[in-house]
Amino acid sequence: MTAKGDTRRQRHTDALRRALIARRSATRAELAGDTGLTTVTVGKLLAGMEQRGEISQNATAESDGGRPSTLAEYNANFAHYGAVSVTQDGQGSAFRLSVYNMLGERVAARSMHMRAVRQDSFDAWLGEMKAAYNLRLVSFALPGEADGGNVFLCDFEALLYAGFMPRIRRLFGVETLFENDVNAAMRGHAFESGGGNKAGIYFPMRYAPGAGIMVDGKIVHGLRHFAGEIGFLHGIGAWQALDYDDEEETARMIADVLAAISCVIAPDGIVLYGDFLTDGFVADVQEMLARRLGRQIDPKLSIGDMAGDMERGAALNGWEKMLAMLAEET
Repeated sequence: MTAKGDTRRQRHTDALRRALIARRSATRAELAGDTGLTTVTVGKLLAGMEQRGEISQNATAESDGGRPSTLAEYNANFAHYGAVSVTQDGQGSAFRLSVYNMLGERVAARSMHMRAVRQDSFDAWLGEMKAAYNLRLVSFALPGEADGGNVFLCDFEALLYAGFMPRIRRLFGVETLFENDVNAAMRGHAFESGGGNKAGIYFPMRYAPGAGIMVDGKIVHGLRHFAGEIGFLHGIGAWQALDYDDEEETARMIADVLAAISCVIAPDGIVLYGDFLTDGFVADVQEMLARRLGRQIDPKLSIGDMAGDMERGAALNGWEKMLAMLAEET
């Protein structure tokens, strides 16, 4: 059981870590101002972080005549985390694999196409990155749902059930994090454009669509993380059989889904992801949706960058998880 003093220390160190990462380097007085902690407390916590190798205190700030202040600098390479995301294109599943330092800077990136995804598909990359960096965590953004370490729904059948993530932890000694691909994209999109009630829908064409639902700036996961599995509204088979070149039928099905989402969460904006989308097509869906809703509400539709938003969201999820892990270790 964690003592109250230890919990407070973890909380204070976490606040200090976030403030220093945001500034990259800062004096004790600046960090005290950012966190509300006293300079004495900041000094003690920095000493512990320096002992762990998480920061250095070798530089000094410019002085206006008084005694120079010591600068604390965060060690960007104290730990690294990976992010794996995927979209669909004409060549199959297009994966983006990246490694980031604790300042959120990407230090390694790779793209690869896979027609068949296996449990060991990421082994070579993981081994290489583990040897090159202090890799502590891998954040996956994939089309599916996971409950703890159990992937119970996934477009890639080889990754289903309890073996995928525990296997990576066992072989490579890294923690794993799994988030639905559209949820991750919404996290990345909202990170750029703010919170509120929003929805994002990805139409990969080869598979049924999925949605990310955000209420008050927070992703809604629901029971067993099933929220957003909109492919079941018309039936997954109906989406897989849909001719996306038939714009009228495609627009009708999409408007049906958007109307259902709009009636439940009344979003101020809905982001659509899909290679077939055009400004003209989205404008037609916008008008169809407005008529369907009796023009009571008119959520703004826009076309999003699925690959960019999802990669950003996966990285942000990884960074937050890394901060939580470091807080527990403090």
